[in-house]
Amino acid sequence: MPMQGVSRILNVATKIFAIFGVLVVAAGTVGWWLAPTQPASRPALAGHGAGRRSRMALARLVQEASRGQAGIKRTFAGPDGLTGLVLSPSGSVAWTNGRYVFLGAVFDAKGRNLSLLAQQAISPQRFLFPTHASAGLLLGTAGPTLTMVADPNCAFCHRDWVRVLAPRIAAGTLRVRIVPVAIVDPATARVRAAEILSAPDPGRAWAQDERDFHETTEQGGLPVQGVTVAPVALAAVESNTAAFFASSHGTAATPTFVYHGRRHVGYLSAPALRAFLAQGAVDGDSRHE
Repeated sequence: MPMQGVSRILNVATKIFAIFGVLVVAAGTVGWWLAPTQPASRPALAGHGAGRRSRMALARLVQEASRGQAGIKRTFAGPDGLTGLVLSPSGSVAWTNGRYVFLGAVFDAKGRNLSLLAQQAISPQRFLFPTHASAGLLLGTAGPTLTMVADPNCAFCHRDWVRVLAPRIAAGTLRVRIVPVAIVDPATARVRAAEILSAPDPGRAWAQDERDFHETTEQGGLPVQGVTVAPVALAAVESNTAAFFASSHGTAATPTFVYHGRRHVGYLSAPALRAFLAQGAVDGDSRHE
């Protein structure tokens, strides 16, 4: 991975956008979400094989960057000076260069998903989620079906929904199957996702969540205070989320798209999503079912 190019990206990546995301270092960059591990004034953390104090500091920073959702199970040597991190409890892979933590799928300049390759080496398995049996809702009445693994608190799901998917559903050219998970602020996401699944009209509930979405706080539009949801709906959301992490090969990110037997993990800009729908695949993390 050309570290000069990464450094230029890192200089502008000062906000934590999500627990899991995508860094694409290739022509036609799709998007990136980076979690800086420390202010520039602090000394950089040591890499693989660092002392106990550095490892403890890195563990704290991973906790902060993941909003308390992840810890470090073990480390391993990665390419180009990167150190691989196996996160707990999901078992997914993250990376650090000593100064930044990369949470999610990391691609090199040749378009290879380094996170996927590392995850396959650690625990070889096939991506088995979502399946036809995964709890979800189908929106639209005509056109081919796109499956989207989405979080009701996910700002990137919201953007793709508003800019590309909802208009196509309204035009009758696409159907979208939403498979809800709870990743972004899980305490509220699980309630909102369960509300959607258990609503008399799930499509209307999803539309309300998107219509009233709060992008600045990354919170869906459905209320959560004083809301009682069916235990079976909560169980379905928790089952979806657990299966998503367990089968993600270290690339659990929302949105995740499945279309015509191909898959893309992570946010797509409006032009890139239109290309994905037109071709069934885009450069990046697209692979056969």
